[in-house]
Amino acid sequence: MARKIIDSKLAFRRICLILCDVAVIIAASALGLLLRFDLNPSKVEMRFVESLWQYLPINIICTLIIFYILKLYHSIWRFAGIVEMQNVTAACIMSTLIQFSGLKIMDLPVPRSYHFLYGGVLFFLTLGNRFAYRTIRYIRKLLGNKSEIKRIMIIGGGNAANVIIREIRTSEHISNTTVKCIIDDDPLKQGTYIQGVKVVGTRDNIIETVNLLNINEIIIAMPSVAKKTIREIVEICNQTDCSLKILPGVYQLMSGEVSVSQLRDVQVEDLLGRDSIKVDLDAIMGYVKDKVVLVTGGGGSIGSELCRQLAAHRPKQLIIIDIYENNAYDIQQELKSHYPEL
Repeated sequence: MARKIIDSKLAFRRICLILCDVAVIIAASALGLLLRFDLNPSKVEMRFVESLWQYLPINIICTLIIFYILKLYHSIWRFAGIVEMQNVTAACIMSTLIQFSGLKIMDLPVPRSYHFLYGGVLFFLTLGNRFAYRTIRYIRKLLGNKSEIKRIMIIGGGNAANVIIREIRTSEHISNTTVKCIIDDDPLKQGTYIQGVKVVGTRDNIIETVNLLNINEIIIAMPSVAKKTIREIVEICNQTDCSLKILPGVYQLMSGEVSVSQLRDVQVEDLLGRDSIKVDLDAIMGYVKDKVVLVTGGGGSIGSELCRQLAAHRPKQLIIIDIYENNAYDIQQELKSHYPEL
C-alpha cells in the first residue's frame, strides 16, 4: 500500500513537470521569435508565426522524449548538481538541432538567428523550472522558523566540507542552521569560496573568527588528517564556548557515506597523537587464570582498575599492595563483593 502511494506521488510530480515543460517549450518558441524582433510583436512576420505553430506539436513531442531519455524526469532536483546541469544543456542543444532539421525538412521559414535564441531561452527556462522548487524550499526554510539560528564554522576546506554544506542546505531534517565560514591551513584556499561560504583563515584565526561571527558550533571536517593535527585543533576549539563535532575517518569519505548524520561529538580517541589500540583483554588475561598475582599500587586509579580486570579472569589469588591502606581496603571490599570466590 505504501509503495502504491509513493508511486502515485512520483507519477503526479512527473506529470506536473511534463506540463511545465510543455509550457516552457511553447514559451521558448514564442520568446525566441520575439527576441529576434526586439520584443515587438508588430514586427513579426506572420509566415514565421505560422511556421512555428505548424511545427509546435512535433517540437513538443521530440523535446519531451529527449528530456525523458536524458533523465530530466528521474532526477531528485533538490540534490541537483553539475551532472543535472550537463543533462539540461545537452537536452536543449539536441532539441534545438532537431527543430532546426525539422523546419528545414518541412520547408518552414524562420529567421536564422531564431534557433540560437530558442535554444538559449529553452535552456534558462528549463533550468529555472527545475531549480525553482529548490529555491522556494530554501526561502521557506529561512523564513519558516524564527527560533535561534545555529551558526557553524567548518574546519577543513576539502570535499567533506563541500558535502556537509550541501546537505545542511538541502536536508529536510535540518533547520535554523547556517554555515558562516570555513577554516583551512592551505594558503592557496584563503579568500576562496566553497558553495558561497568563504575560507576566512587558518587555525590561528579560529578564536577570533568565532567571536567575530558569533559561531556556536564547530565541525571538524578533515577525515584524512593525522590524529595529532586533530588534537591540536581540538585544543584550540576548546578555548571557545562552541559545541564541537567531528567527521569520521577517510573511509567514509571514500565510500561516499559522508553526511551530516555521520557527525559525532569529539571523543578521547580523537585527541590521541596516534591511532587508538584495540586490546584483546581475554586473550592477554588468559594466562592469569589459577595464578597468584601481585599488584603494586593496587589502590590507585590505574592499579584498582587493573585489579578489577584481573579479578574478572579468575586468578588463584590476588595480592594488593599500596602505601595508602584505605585505598587498598576499598578495592579489596569491592572485589570481595563482586568476586566472593576470590
